[in-house]
Amino acid sequence: MEYRLIKPLIHPPGYPDENPITYLIRIAQLNDYKSYRWLFDSNKVPTHNLSLQKIYPILGDTNWSGYELELGRKFTSDFISLYPNEIQNRILKYCSLCLKDQPFFRVQWQIKVSMCCPHHGVWLKYQCELCKSPLEVKNNKIDACSCGKAFSEAKPEPCSQDVINLQRFIEGDYINMDDEALRLLDNPDELDMSRRIQLVRSTIRWIDKEQRGQMVPQIDLSDFVYAREYIDDASEALFTGKAGFFSFLKKIHGVTPNAPQVSDHFSHFYLEFFDRFSGQAFHKYRQLIEQYINRYWTKPLSRRNS
Repeated sequence: MEYRLIKPLIHPPGYPDENPITYLIRIAQLNDYKSYRWLFDSNKVPTHNLSLQKIYPILGDTNWSGYELELGRKFTSDFISLYPNEIQNRILKYCSLCLKDQPFFRVQWQIKVSMCCPHHGVWLKYQCELCKSPLEVKNNKIDACSCGKAFSEAKPEPCSQDVINLQRFIEGDYINMDDEALRLLDNPDELDMSRRIQLVRSTIRWIDKEQRGQMVPQIDLSDFVYAREYIDDASEALFTGKAGFFSFLKKIHGVTPNAPQVSDHFSHFYLEFFDRFSGQAFHKYRQLIEQYINRYWTKPLSRRNS
């Protein structure tokens, strides 16, 4: 192991879904350490913030931390296996109501497409409500901003049930999703977290708030206010049944009375979706795309229907 942790005087175990970096900061704060780096063996101290995926194994090898990865939940193993660009490491997101209930940061909040707390039905926040400073990873303080405002005191902002369903889908919490939200998914248990995130990100990529029919090449999900709009639209597209998915397809297609066919935009979407989401779990989505094509499209999409 590259890094090792020392055992501080006060060392409560981490919660099962606690963010590993904020756990270290919480322990440092409890012990009045100036930096969470004081928890590392002096022979090897990190000079920069480690990614969440690198901290998990360190805690897993630390018996007092409570992070027993070999016994762990599928969520944890899925999270560790995610591509680094799927995780927000620098800016922390939070639900003020969760922090009020239990003062620890949940690791699932750091997935870039995670924008809401499904338990309380509110949008996640990313900055201090008082001074508007982004909530960045700090050395030794995790419960309040440097201006003194406690994060648990931030005013919650409710989000839609569709967004809640999308977040539960990301986390693999199918049992608490609405029946309607699951209507278009076959055997969702076959999907790991990476595949679920890929579906959400792909949907976001094809949603354009500015000009109908123009592909969005890259969405910066670190722009949280902007991202909320995309998450809202993606949740409606994926988890409101046939009507919501058809509405999404029409936006991509750019169907209007004056422009029944706009460009090759929809063709690109069709080819990409059938290539990336060929598994049984997405069968009903592919069926709806075929239905949409039969109803609205006459232009060849590929050599198979030329």
